[in-house]
Parts: sequence; C-alpha cells; structure tokens
Amino acid sequence: MNGRDPWVMLGVDRSASDQEIKRAYRKLSKKYHPDHNPGDAEAAARFQEISQAYNAIRNEPARARWLADNESPAATGLADDFPPYPGTGPAAGRQQAARRRSWNQEIETEVRISFRQAFSGDQVDIIVEAEDLCEVCGGTGAAPGSTPRTCDLCAGTGEHKVGRVSTPCSACRNGIIVDRPCGHCDGGITKEPRPFVCQIPPGVPDGYKMRISGPQRGRFGSIQILVTVRVEPSPVFERNLTDPADLMIEVPITYSEAALGAQIRIPTPAKMLGLEVPRHSSSGRILRIRNEGMPRLERPGERGDLYAKLQIIVPEDLTREQEKLIRKLSEHDPEEPRFPLFDKLSEG
Repeated sequence: MNGRDPWVMLGVDRSASDQEIKRAYRKLSKKYHPDHNPGDAEAAARFQEISQAYNAIRNEPARARWLADNESPAATGLADDFPPYPGTGPAAGRQQAARRRSWNQEIETEVRISFRQAFSGDQVDIIVEAEDLCEVCGGTGAAPGSTPRTCDLCAGTGEHKVGRVSTPCSACRNGIIVDRPCGHCDGGITKEPRPFVCQIPPGVPDGYKMRISGPQRGRFGSIQILVTVRVEPSPVFERNLTDPADLMIEVPITYSEAALGAQIRIPTPAKMLGLEVPRHSSSGRILRIRNEGMPRLERPGERGDLYAKLQIIVPEDLTREQEKLIRKLSEHDPEEPRFPLFDKLSEG
C-alpha cells in the first residue's frame, strides 16, 4: 500500500465497524475486480491495494496492529530511532535495529481450488504463519524485568576474526547475550496467522506459482508469499499437459450415430454445445471444437480448444430383438476386415 491509510483507501471512517469495512471492501473489490476489467493493469493494481487495505483493518486486532506499526514513533523512524538495549551500547543497539528493519520474509504455501475455480478465476482467502515482534518482550528476546547484554567474547560483533577469516561467535547470537530468555517467543520473534487475499486468474494450471506482496509492517520489511496453486482434476475434462488451455472430453456415441452421423449435445466448461458427429465415424475419432477450452493465462480473453474423442458404446446386455438385428447386420460385414492390417505387417 506504500504507506497509504487503509481507511482512506476503503473510504470509511476510523470509527467504522468490521461490517462497515467489509461492505466497503466488497463494493470496491467488485468494481475493480480483474474479471470486470480484463486487460486493465491499473484496475488490477487498485484491486490488489484494496485487498491489502482490507486485510490491514479487517478486525479490531488488525486495526490495532496497523496503528501501532504505522503511527507510532518506532514505526516511522529510522534505524537510529530504536533505543539500544540497556547495557549493550549504541552500536549494538543500531545493529540489532537495522537487522529487524531489513527483515523481509518469504513464505511458501499452497492453495487448492476446484476445476471450476480454475476456469473462471476466483478470490481465495489464505492464512500463513508470519513472523512478528513478541508483544511480551518487545522483541528483545529477554524475559520481562531483564535486559540483553553485549557479548563479552566478541564485543557485540557476533563474530571472531583471525586475519581475513571470520567465524560466528560461539557464545552468542548476533553479539547479544540473553541470560533470562522470554518464555513466549524465540529470540524476540513470534509467529502468528496472517490473512491474505489470493486472486486466482482464469485458466491457471495445476502447479501454477504466483507471488503475493504483503504491506510492510513497522520494524519488519515486506512479506512475500509464494503460492502454489493445486487444481483438483475434473471428472469430465482432461487438460493437455503441453498446452493446459486445451481440453479433452470423451463422448459416448451409439453405433448408429457413428455409422449414420448425428447431432448431439456435449458439455463444455462454460455451457452445453451442439456437436455434429460425421457419418462413418470410428471409435477414437477426435473432433476439434475451437475456443471452447480453458482461458489462456498469457492472452486474456482467448481460450484454448476442446477436443471431443468419440467412443462407440457397445451394450453389455442385448435384448433378443437387438441381437437379432445385429446378427442380420453382420451378414453385410466385410469377409475379413483385418486383411489391411495383415498387409501392413507384411510390408514392414
């Protein structure tokens, strides 16, 4: 959000309730949703900012956190604004503060969506475990009532140097000694669930990776979330591994439809569609239906093709009348329909 006020971005007062904030967010997200603004990069950026603003103030704890991180002296100052730990000296204090301010997190997670969501695109809420400063010790890592101290062995540098060779200090971590560790964190850092909005574009294949950038939070840098999208397989359509925008569907037809041709109806991901089965169609014949596949990620507004593979259905249980008719029909079969196959073997 580049430091912008989330209340202003959503058009609500600071006193707005959770429901009022949610209503404002839904109204704006609908207006700027990529599905309603295909190819509009500005609308897509605005949509992402709105989503981040909503996440920042969606409930009371989130609002309190945003105010503490963005409107407190510690949130707006530079590294020198962070007071050094008592007994550590100004150099060690600045070193610790600078380390925290440049702490950028990259988190990997997965989101599972249905084939239908992959076709149309969707907005999915995800929750990841993100690092934050411990509220009990204020990020010092020391138990309340105690303070960290500078390591005597390395003089607060966190390393030993012998000539040009540097090795980590064996007695401390980053030049700081904590005699009484805080029992609520690990070195001043806790992990807490953070909600994010993941905008799934139409046409994503299984295994698609996308990156979400979270807003900077006070003493922390930005959060980068690498999301792997897992798409549940469709019971009807099979995606082409080479071009995931192309789909295959097996279409059952009767012997009479294959022999005489027919007009049938088949499903596509978006609608029912009429399909003409040509006369003399063999089982396994593939018919191409243009622009009825999945949306193309790289070309918004375009879709792949749908391939219909014809499969002649042979009844398992024949009535006497059906068997009689088939036997009558067999009298007109070729004397040996497999002769061409034997001829090809002899040629090879």
